[in-house]
Formats: sequence, structure tokens, C-alpha cells
Amino acid sequence: MRLGLGISGLVLLGIAVFSSADGLTAQQAALPGGASETGFHLFLISLAVLGLYFIGLARFTAPEAQRDHLLHFDDAPPLAGKLLLGILLLGLALRSYSLDTGIWFDEMLMHVGYMSLEPLEILTTYNDANNHILYTFLARLSIEAFGDTVWAIRVPAVAFGLGSIAAIYAFSRRIMSWREALMAAFLLTVSFHHIWFSQNARGYTALLFFSLVSSMYLIDAIRTGGKGRWLAYAVSAALGAFTHLTIGFLFIGHFLYFLFRAATSTRRDESKATGFWAGMGYGFVPLGLLTIAAYAIVLPDILGGALLSTGLQDDSEWTNPIWAIRELVTSLQIGFSGSGVLLVGGFVVLVGIASFLRRDSAAVAFLVIPCGLAVLLMTSIGYTLFPRFFFFAMGFGVVIVIHGATVLGQVAARVLDLEPRKAALVALLPSLLLVAGSVLSLQHVYFPKQSYAQSIAYLEERLQPADTVAVIGVAELPYLTYYGKDWSHVGSAEEIEALLQRAPGRVWAIYTLPVQLHSAHPDIVALLESRFTTEMVFYSSLGGGEIVLSLSTDTPSADDRGLE
Repeated sequence: MRLGLGISGLVLLGIAVFSSADGLTAQQAALPGGASETGFHLFLISLAVLGLYFIGLARFTAPEAQRDHLLHFDDAPPLAGKLLLGILLLGLALRSYSLDTGIWFDEMLMHVGYMSLEPLEILTTYNDANNHILYTFLARLSIEAFGDTVWAIRVPAVAFGLGSIAAIYAFSRRIMSWREALMAAFLLTVSFHHIWFSQNARGYTALLFFSLVSSMYLIDAIRTGGKGRWLAYAVSAALGAFTHLTIGFLFIGHFLYFLFRAATSTRRDESKATGFWAGMGYGFVPLGLLTIAAYAIVLPDILGGALLSTGLQDDSEWTNPIWAIRELVTSLQIGFSGSGVLLVGGFVVLVGIASFLRRDSAAVAFLVIPCGLAVLLMTSIGYTLFPRFFFFAMGFGVVIVIHGATVLGQVAARVLDLEPRKAALVALLPSLLLVAGSVLSLQHVYFPKQSYAQSIAYLEERLQPADTVAVIGVAELPYLTYYGKDWSHVGSAEEIEALLQRAPGRVWAIYTLPVQLHSAHPDIVALLESRFTTEMVFYSSLGGGEIVLSLSTDTPSADDRGLE
């Protein structure tokens, strides 16, 4: 490890010292949307600091004994590996099917904003928080490999989705039995939400993957004190941060859990102090330095407001915690095939939390602390509270619900006084019932995320020569920019009224994301209700992603329009 740290430090320091910031800036300036000179100077400085730090670690790192026996794995039979492989193959099939169906607004926003850039340019461009940088970079590489198609930009999401199934098994092995770990992987595999996000060209499955992997390494590092595992934690966590900074809430949970374990350790005081400084020096400090280096080039843009530019909705209902809770409950009802199963699942979660708090609070801490902090911060600054922002913590929720179900099954087995083999089977039954409930929800998962293509086909079949199409508000991006339709864009009630006055025939109005329209443009909503009738609503698997098509109820005469 010393050699690897030393070489890495020298390479990073060499790049920082011998690279010309002016030369790099000139190259970047030749690309559209190039980063600032300040960003490149910050990048080189961060590389130098990181290089010096790694060199220092190499200088003071001493050989250490392997302490893998402290990880507390239970023995898994060869069958467990075969079952996990079968689960992964099932996961691949479920996520590959209908992969090109129903591109939605945020995917279009990424495609329009970043897929025309060169791959390396994506790493230095941050116009808004919609750039999940690592994912966007991989999606661009996927386009180069497979062509510019919807399924191609979703390939990295599928890969990270499959990776997170394996990662939840690996993480669960640290805190549960191998049977429970397999059930957690199985539930994630057939989860409505996990399949949905695995077919979503955004970085959410990458966040889930890195949250599970980094948490696994964190537990290993705390238990063994291994410096290599602390560095593995830092690297995997930094990759998650480079996908999207919302995972930072998880790192706060990691740090608080680390401090708790350091304070309550039963080992000798000297060992406790050594473990604490190893965690700081090889784990959390490198994580901070790696994250700063990853974002250094675009840091001026982030600090200039790009991070919040796409999320602040001011008086929108999207910033209301009650709306977020309602959307979350609705989403969970779909994923668990109804409110009845959802209520049972809530009870199972409470059982799982209670059991973990008596044994190892890692999963609970990694779920509750990050989500609680995220809600507090986002509501305090008026930021959007989409449930998908908390997807990175889904794995810990699955682990908790599977453990709670297993505890209930074990209680039932004890009440029935079953012999060990039958008791083990009965303990799995509640988890299998949860899996079955999740499977039933998959009938909805392959609906279009949003039905833009279907709405265009429906409308164009009914357009008459004199008709006019008014695209309202944010629907400009999908219809006019992404699909290139030559329809009219309107952003206010006055513009719609003027269009009604001058239109030679009927006026069709089309909009999406009704919650956003109702909050941002109540005047438009009032006009649509008084002067239009709803012709069609295109529902979608995206919560709140309906597309509404309306037709004007009256067409002004030529005299009314001031025509001869």
C-alpha cells in the first residue's frame, strides 16, 4: 500500500507542477461552454495538495496485520453464490426489457444540455444540478459505443442497478445472515422503484451503488482498523460524490456513526485512539480532498449558483414537505401493491429498526440521519423535495425491512416450536411475502415514464390545417427542443389570449407536470379551465408527470380578430 500511495502522490503532484494552467485553459476555451481559468487553477492546486497528502501517508504508513476475522461473516454455502448469480441474471432481464420506452423530462434535459459535448468537456461543465457528472460522462461514452438512442443513455443506469444488487448482498453480509442478505438482494431485484431507476438515465442507481459500497468499506474499516479499507471507503465515497453531491448527507451519517463507534469501543484506549486517527487520516480526510479535486474545475460555477439553479421553485408545492410525504406514500403504495401491504411493511420496518438498534445501528444510522438532514436543509432553503433525492438510501431501507420480516418469522418459528430446519424456512416466509407483493407491482413499471411520443402521435392525427398548437411553460423543452416541433411556445395567460385572438382555427394547448403549472402559473390554469376543454390526459409511471392536452372551446370570428 505504501508503494501505491507514493506513486499516486508523485503522479498527482507531477501533473500539478508540470501542467500549464494557461495551456489547459486555452484548450478548454476552444470548447463550447468551457470552464473558467479560476476553476483550472483550483484543480491544479487540489491535485498538488492531494499528491502531497498521499506522499505523506506513504511515508508514515507501516505494514499492518490482516484482521479479516473481525468482520463477523457467517458461513455461506456454495448455494448462496449460485442463488445470487441467478438473482443478478433475473435483474438483468427485468432491467433490459423495454429499455427504450418513454424518455422523460430530466433525461431530455440531460441529453439536450450535455450529450452534444465531448466526454472530457462534460467533466468540466456544470451549468446546473441536472448534470450528475460521473453518470453524464458514462452516458456520453455509451452513446459513442452504441449510438444516440434512449436505451444507450440508460445503459449505465442498468449497470449500476445490477451493481447495487450485488452491493446490497455484500453490505448485508456485514450485519445480517447470508439468507437475509440474499432476500435483500431478491427484494431489490423485483422492486418497482429499483427497476424504474435502473431504466432512468440519471445518476440515482450510481448513488445507490456507491452508498452501499462505501458503507460496506466503512463497516469493514471500523471493525478491522485496516488502512486499505479506509482508503477504499474514501475512493468509493468520492465517486458517489462525483455523481451527485446529495450523497454528502450519507457521509455525515457515516461520520457520526464513526464517532459513535469510536466513543463506545470496548478496546483499549490506545487502540481506540489509533483507530480514530486511522479513520480520519486514511478515510474522511482523503474523501474530502478527493471530492474537492473532482469538483475543483467546476467549483466557481457551483458557488456561482449553478447547484441550486434547477431546484429552487420558490412558492411551488414541490418545496412543501407534506407534498413530498404524499408523493412518497403514493409511490410506495404502487411499489408494494396497495396501502394494506404498505401498512404491514411500515410495521416490519419498525421491528427491523428496533432489532438493529440492539445489535448494530449502522443501517438505521445510514437511513435516518441522511434523510433527516436532507429534509431539514432542503426545506430551510426552499429546495425541491422530490422523493427521488433520497433514493441513495433505499438500500438501507430494504435491509431494515428484510431484517424486520426475518425477526417476525423467527418469532413465529419459536411460537410454533419448530425444529431448526423448518424454523429457518418459516423465518424466510415474511420476506418472501414482501417479495411477492413487490412482484405484483411490476405490471406498472414498464409504462412510459412520460408519454411525449404518444401525445405527439395522438395530436398530429387530429390536427386540422388551420389549427394552432400552444406549448405551455416547461413543455417547451420536450416538444420544441428535443422533438423539434414547430409549434408555438407560450408562457403566460396573456400570450395564450393573444394566440386565441389571432389563430385562424382551433387552438390546442399542451402542458406537462401539472403541479408545477398550478404553482407557477395559476393564471394560465384559470384560462385553460374557462376557455379550453381537456381532450386527453397521458398518464405515466413518473409521479406527477401527466401530459394534458386541451382544445379551445371557441374560435374567434374574423371580425373579432380585426380581419376583413
